[in-house]
Amino acid sequence: MYLKEKIKELNELKIKLNLLKKYVNNKNNLESDYNNKVITKLFNTLENIQNAKLVIRKINSQTNISIGNSSVDLNTAVIIRDTIKEKINTITELIDNNTDLDIISLIEQRDAFIEELDSIGVLISITDWSVKID
Repeated sequence: MYLKEKIKELNELKIKLNLLKKYVNNKNNLESDYNNKVITKLFNTLENIQNAKLVIRKINSQTNISIGNSSVDLNTAVIIRDTIKEKINTITELIDNNTDLDIISLIEQRDAFIEELDSIGVLISITDWSVKID
């Protein structure tokens, strides 16, 4: 199994968890025996999510990529990627909601961040598909 497949598995488990939570929180589901089975499945899914996260975190901490002139582990690269995404979203909000700012400059900054995001995203994706975890 590759790291990317484990990440996909984690995402599928999160979707499953949300569905189970919706069922448990629905007041119309009154069959107690079935509810108990669903709750058991919910907790098993939580355990599986925890295990997948631990495997991913461990592999990410042991795997390095080069960003510019620096080498960082994948955990750090993911934090950098997520921060760049937040910067892009913040600049987009500023552009959408403020006419008093230098919109051209903000657009140029956002474009630069998008290029960075694309670059780091490609590096992370290539690494995710090249790291075997089994």
